[in-house]
Amino acid sequence: MCSYLLFAIASTGVFTTSDLSRVIKAGETDVPFTIEGTVQHDCWTGYNYFAIADSNGTVILNRKTKIPHNDLRAGNRVLAFGVTVKGERRFACADCTNVEVICSGKAPSPQTVCISDFNSGAFDARYIRLIGTVRGVFRDERSKGFIYLALADTMDAAYAAFQDKDPESSDYSALIGCEIAITGLCNPDEGGARHHFGRMLIAGSPSHVEILRRRPWWTPARFLTVIIALILALVTVVAWNLCLRIQVERRSRELLNEHRAHVESDLKVEERTRLAVELHDTIAQNLTGVMLELNTVEQFIEDTPSEARPHLSLALMTLDSCRRDLRNCIWDLHSQALEEGDMNDAIRRTIEPHIDNVALSIRFNVPRNLFTDNTAHALLRIIRELVLNAIRHGCAKTIKIAGARECDRLLLSVQDDGCGFNPDLAPGVTSGHFGLQGIRERIKKLNGTVEISSSSQNGTKVTIGFDLPPADGGKA
Repeated sequence: MCSYLLFAIASTGVFTTSDLSRVIKAGETDVPFTIEGTVQHDCWTGYNYFAIADSNGTVILNRKTKIPHNDLRAGNRVLAFGVTVKGERRFACADCTNVEVICSGKAPSPQTVCISDFNSGAFDARYIRLIGTVRGVFRDERSKGFIYLALADTMDAAYAAFQDKDPESSDYSALIGCEIAITGLCNPDEGGARHHFGRMLIAGSPSHVEILRRRPWWTPARFLTVIIALILALVTVVAWNLCLRIQVERRSRELLNEHRAHVESDLKVEERTRLAVELHDTIAQNLTGVMLELNTVEQFIEDTPSEARPHLSLALMTLDSCRRDLRNCIWDLHSQALEEGDMNDAIRRTIEPHIDNVALSIRFNVPRNLFTDNTAHALLRIIRELVLNAIRHGCAKTIKIAGARECDRLLLSVQDDGCGFNPDLAPGVTSGHFGLQGIRERIKKLNGTVEISSSSQNGTKVTIGFDLPPADGGKA
């Protein structure tokens, strides 16, 4: 069959591209041929293959070096002479030994194809423009000067190669990820078994590679890097905030302990000052009065004993008052009344140890937090003194204690159902009675007033009022 084909071709004198392709694919060697066609591309320096096309198709020929490059310009109509030979591959190839230029013409435009059409074989041995995205760049030590590209699109992959005279001076890894168009010959099995690439697009030089779209900056690897960086930053911020929170909590505890120690110190100083004032204003002054009375008794005891007796009685009464005040001070040291959060409970705790069968009514409608400890202590001492006077001197059976706030003024009243007395004729310090005088002095320190309403057999009502400073919410 092949011999008959050769005889038919020889009888015509000129091969067509399709006829020569069949001879080459049949593996026939030493077959002389003459073929007329149009050169598809300029012959590449350092690369011997070129393509000729006629109306029947395209065939790739191997140019011998003696053929001038100018004869093999794209668009030239040539008559090529040669013979099929055994090449590097297991199939025969066609060596072009001579070329006659019939006429010059316009260089044909390469057809742009996608990778799937390229792999279909429809463009084998044709000069085309292949479009794809570079997935890899590598070299083969056995083919020095060639740069191989692995191309891909959404459906398929292919290989392409081009020749670079100085490949070491260029870094083609920058092409990875770029969409390119590479123009060259579609060789169905370039290198054959030697390269194992199969179908490949062969370009002449780097100038045949056109970058259509560079790889995007926002790649998955960079996106992952940014995500990892953000996670690390977030972890760092959280760790930093946690450290700051721990430091703030530690410092807050230190400040709280310092403030607590300072408050406790202030409370101790305040309590000591209050006790010192209490002892000075009551017991110390009363003892001074006792000394004066005893000195008077000493002057009259021998000559006029009758005149010394009243002074001695006054000294005894004063000592008894000192004893009561000292007992009250000792009780204050052990009393927890100032720690009560409600004034009604504080008043009841202060008075209950001193009453037996007396009916007690307390309605103190002023919050405890409006008073300092000194003010609260003074109020409790005043109320206790008034209650003790009502029980001791008035024989009261019922005592009512009331407190209210009117605007920025505190009103306190202590009312009993005792026998009553005449406030104008009430015994004073000269008679050894220090209760009312002590109350007046305490209220004077609070810049307040005292009103006593009493009559015989009608009980007694003592009304006390003083201003609450409004600047700090009424706390006095």
